[in-house]
Amino acid sequence: MKDMIFNISKQHEKGKLHAIERLERLFDRDFQMLAPKTAQDYDGVITAVGKINGAPCCAFAQDFSYQGGSMGKRQAAQISALIRLSIRRKYPLVCINDSVGARLQEGVDALDGYAEIFRLHTLASGVIPQVSVILGPCAGGAAYAPALTDFIFIANNIGRMFITGEKVIRQVTGENVDPAYFGRAAMLTQKSGICHFCFANEDECLLGVRRLLGFLQRPFLKHQLARPVQSANDSRPELHEIVPKSKSKPYDVRGVIRFVADEGVDFCEVQADFAKNIVVGFSRVYGRTIGFVANQPSILAGSIDCDASDKAARFIRFCDSFGIPIISLTDTPGYLPGAAEEMKGIIRHGAKMLYAFAEARVPKINVILRQAFGGAYIAMNSMRLGADAVLAWQDARIGIMSEEAADSVLNRRCGQDLSADKPVNSRSVIAHIDPGETRQYIIRILANSAKKGKKRHGNIPL
Repeated sequence: MKDMIFNISKQHEKGKLHAIERLERLFDRDFQMLAPKTAQDYDGVITAVGKINGAPCCAFAQDFSYQGGSMGKRQAAQISALIRLSIRRKYPLVCINDSVGARLQEGVDALDGYAEIFRLHTLASGVIPQVSVILGPCAGGAAYAPALTDFIFIANNIGRMFITGEKVIRQVTGENVDPAYFGRAAMLTQKSGICHFCFANEDECLLGVRRLLGFLQRPFLKHQLARPVQSANDSRPELHEIVPKSKSKPYDVRGVIRFVADEGVDFCEVQADFAKNIVVGFSRVYGRTIGFVANQPSILAGSIDCDASDKAARFIRFCDSFGIPIISLTDTPGYLPGAAEEMKGIIRHGAKMLYAFAEARVPKINVILRQAFGGAYIAMNSMRLGADAVLAWQDARIGIMSEEAADSVLNRRCGQDLSADKPVNSRSVIAHIDPGETRQYIIRILANSAKKGKKRHGNIPL
């Protein structure tokens, strides 16, 4: 039946995999096609249920070789039925997009089909993990379906995503845009931050989806929690060497994450190319999936700006939706100063991060590595904002502002030492710890974290 229904060679001529081949690479092995059952049922999409990493999952793949993968009434009905099935069975959902958009000859029926899909993605938000994969064009209203899911993958030089194309922009505004950049992976991952992961080709992209789901399926399917692979008492003396004593010296905070997490477990960084001054992603601690939120001192000294606030807030809300504990690693001089940030709306964007941490009911641990000043100290998950535990390395300092800033603002005015840069006090933290013992403290706190009442919420796009 495969050869009778699908025009696989047509996709190969374009240097792309066919929809059925994409599903074969995504799932572990055999999977059950829900549609189409016959050639007469086919409308440019394959919906299926199978296993990924040994756990059940739903997925669909649009077929560009059939009328450009365009969305018609029947295709929309098949995708909608799959999303409902995912919600009902509590299976993660993977959406592989490769379509020119709405089928023109079907008019409003095609638009109504999109509207139903948007509604169902919204209803599924916070109930099941939703992942989109852009392996071809995804333009116009069609682009909003992936935007309503939790994570978006894109294959470089294959995927494109935009609301209005360069020709329409030129006709309406007279603006010329570069088609080699506009709507492509570099723009979507680095500039707009719409796509969370980018890979060189389709095979690597689908492997990336499997890797991400490996972190999400275990907390989501509680009977599949990983067993601890290492002792809870192993110290990590390497942490003494990673972070410089001087606040002005940069370093890569991902090195700290590596030695806090289980040995041999990789760090699945989310939106690695966007808002690089904050790092978010998944790893494991004592066999349990953990969401990390960390300032990145090697970029903008780890200060928080509008994009970093948005990036962190949505990641925090995702973790809270699916019961994933959050560890924040704090090393920041504050919010990024400047008129540009104020005009961009740092107050509005920064409030999202405050809201996300304050709202989250999952276990939350904050580790102050070196410095935490001003509102950024609060935003990185302070005790009064709702952290279950705040730990501080022995030389860490917090305050309203750094010593240098305090000197310029206060000392000259008052003639006395009003420096805000002081050692962390006991009201702000539960313990001052040796860096090498960070992992041990985190494991003990996680083990004793009381279960909190879950507040149901979705993961609204930010």
